[in-house]
Amino acid sequence: MEEPLFLPLKLRRESTTVYCNWCKSSVTDICKDTGLNLKKCRHGEAHVFKGVFYDTNGNKITRVLNTRDPHEAILEASRLKKEIKANILNKEERNIKTEKEDSPKSLIHCFAAYISHLNNEGVPEHLQRIRSTAHIKDVQHTFEIFVECWLEEGVNCGEISIDDLNDHLIGLLYKSIQSKELSDRTTNKYFSYATSFLKWWNEEHYPIRNWFSRIPRATLVHNPQGNTGEELMMTLAEITPENGIEMYPGTKKPKRNYYWTYSKSGIQFSALTGLRREELATVRWKDIECDSNGDPLIITVQDLKSNRIRKRKGDIKYKYVSVSRSLHKLLVELGFDQMKGKEDFVIAPEVIQNRMKVLPNNLSRSFSHFYAKTGMERNLTLKALRKTYLTRLKMYWSSIRHLSGHSDERVLDEFYLDRKQMAIAMRDFEVYPELETDRSQELNTIRNKSIDNQIKQLEK
Repeated sequence: MEEPLFLPLKLRRESTTVYCNWCKSSVTDICKDTGLNLKKCRHGEAHVFKGVFYDTNGNKITRVLNTRDPHEAILEASRLKKEIKANILNKEERNIKTEKEDSPKSLIHCFAAYISHLNNEGVPEHLQRIRSTAHIKDVQHTFEIFVECWLEEGVNCGEISIDDLNDHLIGLLYKSIQSKELSDRTTNKYFSYATSFLKWWNEEHYPIRNWFSRIPRATLVHNPQGNTGEELMMTLAEITPENGIEMYPGTKKPKRNYYWTYSKSGIQFSALTGLRREELATVRWKDIECDSNGDPLIITVQDLKSNRIRKRKGDIKYKYVSVSRSLHKLLVELGFDQMKGKEDFVIAPEVIQNRMKVLPNNLSRSFSHFYAKTGMERNLTLKALRKTYLTRLKMYWSSIRHLSGHSDERVLDEFYLDRKQMAIAMRDFEVYPELETDRSQELNTIRNKSIDNQIKQLEK
């Protein structure tokens, strides 16, 4: 059995590619049949090196290179390129193929090609987009659902091509999806992914009707739910090492622990800042700006979502979080007086490896677990804390466009409002005003406890 062909990164050229006669398409790093690394492809004997060239009229010319050595393939392709440029090759020797002829042979291969595209496999640098692993896995899972649904209706996706799609096949898929009684949001998401898939095919390969765009979408009724101050306090009260243990008899992991030493402080910090999970994980003590008295004033945080979508590298967008009385108390508890200005992370500084994934996920699991322990009937997630924060914030800062004379809020937001000054002016803002007590008294109590703990450690 022949080994799969593979072009190392340093040998890759526009004029040379690995072509799979099984998939009927060019491959780079990922096998379009299995989705695994190309070096693990089961069809190595079907691989050939191909030279890809263009004549003076822009016609595509492909030639099979008679070698399985990547270095020899590069040299052979270079020679052929010079011959074509000098018009040495005769027209009858040219193996001109259209993009349609080079396309994958089955719908499953088309799905695999799209997943490779989402992973930026073979995508030019300027067209690459950063997508989360979770999103790509979700799209792949959607295609797996489609394949199963069609199979239930007697349709084998391995035996039909993308050109075979029609209203009859889409109708069978729609009927099968509807029978599963999925939520409207999930159903809409599945068909949105499929619509994007055919849109990509239409742009990258050849025109094809977007059959999925004709599927009716369910109208969603959004009902955002935040949490109350009472619910937050009840949740925090449940956070103990003993309550963090949950048993799941008969499963692969019958005992799970949802308690981490940073569970309580992380949930409190999330509630009092309204930050996204990933943003919370980036906050360091040096990001906290103080006033003339040395007290925390605002926290400067990167707007990760906006920067990722806009692909910002140099001109980074920041947002500013006002330090309220409650947040001030929490920061003092966490050691603000000793850690002020340092590089350490505010929440869970001990979590270093894979921090941007581990910390957000652990806090989400922890909140869901301990909130359920309160016995409340609602099914809230960590995101409820952000919803509450933004809801109270909107109540604090209403629309001001009528005062400024602008036609809409967008112009103000984009060109006029100083977000940093807004954050400073919001210092008296409280997410849970009903839980507030005397600030100075509590801060002194917290500081005294912190000093006592330091003295005890020195005595030891």
